[in-house]
Amino acid sequence: MAGFQFWIGIVHFAEILCSARYSSFNTDSSVGYLVNNDSDGVENTLQYCEQCLKNIDPLFLEWADAILERRKKNYSESIRHYRKIISARPDWYSARLQLATVLYLNKDILSVKEQLRKLRSEALSQDTAGLIDRFIARIQKTDHWSFRGGFTYLNEKNINNVPPSGRTIGKWRPGKPQSGKGLLYWGEAEKTLSLPDNLFGVTRLTVSGKTYWNNHSYDELSGSTGVGLGYRNVNTMIQIIPFYEKKLLWRWACVK
Repeated sequence: MAGFQFWIGIVHFAEILCSARYSSFNTDSSVGYLVNNDSDGVENTLQYCEQCLKNIDPLFLEWADAILERRKKNYSESIRHYRKIISARPDWYSARLQLATVLYLNKDILSVKEQLRKLRSEALSQDTAGLIDRFIARIQKTDHWSFRGGFTYLNEKNINNVPPSGRTIGKWRPGKPQSGKGLLYWGEAEKTLSLPDNLFGVTRLTVSGKTYWNNHSYDELSGSTGVGLGYRNVNTMIQIIPFYEKKLLWRWACVK
């Protein structure tokens, strides 16, 4: 739901920019399709105006390609077209905003922040500036700490994994099976750090164990720390996280 609300906010912001920045082009429906991110309008214009394409500014054609590629979820290609546009015309704010939107969809969070901050540095209206600030605040939450965990009730009859009674190996005889009731628990904390080109750093802390409230001699506790690197886009997430793990087995002293 949060992602959907963010998308609605992007569309609304585009409408604000259109009315403020491009009001002089309202008579030109083709430019309006670009500014309003209207992929159907762009596609129809290209289909019915093949003979006049040679007279259209090449940057407008780049913009059209960017919009159509985004509709097909070819986000990398769409981003490439948008970057070419704003490189030539950094004052085309609607194109820059659309670039930020596609970067967000493609999970290139650091680049989204960069584009929104460039927009924020411009002389925009108070409402528009406030909207950008909310977008930036929303995106910054991508790299917050996340927490997960759970527990399961345990009622085990053979904690120490003793073989069936009567089995021996030479003179060795198995002891008696130990039973216990308790909990199996686990928890994980993770923090990401957005890096350029869809990369991100990740820190992960985990803890897990077992505790038997009627047989503490077989309590277990383990923890691990990992720091690694990942790559993410709309279709893929890959993480490589080397980790160090320490396990403790509790042996509580019993006084008889």
